[in-house]
Amino acid sequence: MSKASTTAKSEVAECGVRPRPTLVTTGEIYGIDEAKARLGWSNSAFRAAKRRGLRLLVCGKRRYVTGSEILRFLESIQDPK
Repeated sequence: MSKASTTAKSEVAECGVRPRPTLVTTGEIYGIDEAKARLGWSNSAFRAAKRRGLRLLVCGKRRYVTGSEILRFLESIQDPK
């Protein structure tokens, strides 16, 4: 193992932050926090997306969004050219 990769792993362990993947795939279901992290959305951006038509799955107090719904929503808000 190289010294650079060892240093990077120790930095992650020290600050407690793990890098998150930024891909959204159609076959996955994401918790709200995971979806916001993958998309780089703040709480207000997420609330705006819900107002503009992003549909959630609700199970008790938990909320989820599917990857296909995220992609559908993003395609629906594109500006027509």
